[in-house]
Amino acid sequence: MGTNFDNAVLTGACIADWQSRSTTFNGVQCDYIFRGYNSARKAFTDRLPVNPNSTFQAGEFEQWIAVRQGALDTIDITFTEGIDWQAFFQSLQAVRQQHPEANVTMKAVEEEGGAFVARLKVETELTGEERESLKALVERDVKAFYDRQLAAAHGEIRALERSLDNAMGKLAMTSNQNFYGSVGNVASNNWGSMTATINNNYGAQADDIIQLLTSLREAAQAFPDEHRAMAELQVEDLTNDVAQPQPNPTKLKTRIVSLLTVAIALGTHVATATDFANNVLELSQKLDVPTQILEPQLQQLKQLHPTFEWEPNQ
Repeated sequence: MGTNFDNAVLTGACIADWQSRSTTFNGVQCDYIFRGYNSARKAFTDRLPVNPNSTFQAGEFEQWIAVRQGALDTIDITFTEGIDWQAFFQSLQAVRQQHPEANVTMKAVEEEGGAFVARLKVETELTGEERESLKALVERDVKAFYDRQLAAAHGEIRALERSLDNAMGKLAMTSNQNFYGSVGNVASNNWGSMTATINNNYGAQADDIIQLLTSLREAAQAFPDEHRAMAELQVEDLTNDVAQPQPNPTKLKTRIVSLLTVAIALGTHVATATDFANNVLELSQKLDVPTQILEPQLQQLKQLHPTFEWEPNQ
């Protein structure tokens, strides 16, 4: 802990059970190391690099140590029965506000044996026991906020189910129609009336808006059941909102946030999640929803999906 190994020669050292923090390794000379010791054979084990004929490249050992040290500053939250992504990200946002000094960020989400592990990174100037105490508080509060969000969500399930039943009935009337091309070719009088209003509201942007709504509706068909239902409901409500004679900006913002939340909830396990998020972002721009309002969700998506098209401060 806190040792200065700058310019030291560590080739062949055994680092079993090392715990390093605030330790420097600048300019270390190290061709290989061992990570274990077999007391019965009285021999070092677990060579790195594994190939006995290989050695670390220049700077490679320092990089390996940096990753290992960084892992000490992560918190693993395990979910054995799946993750309610909306509840999780709401709890994460609440913890960020409660512990701004921890600078909590999402590092990774992994699936291990059917359980999900969300890995959070804590970046703070605190050291030693104060650092460990802060990490313990963050871990406790993430779990507490998550449980609270789940409890609140369960109270809304029945209302949501009623809304879904209504939305599914509406979707049944439009799901077999092709909305590509001129909106004048759509047979439904109801949809024709809606598209006429969308044209009046958004002019040259109308066709793009209709196309994006259709793409989102179609993309949702490939989502897991719970996410598909939420995505379909929000797309349907947004379609109705933009077809109002005077669209309500607050409602538009709420629908866009909900769709971005769906994209967040999909995590990295749905291949089309990034495309879905990009379409939602493009739609928000065409509906004049200020990007600044969406920044918390956009930041989370950027962390999950590096190819997401939004860039901070753009």
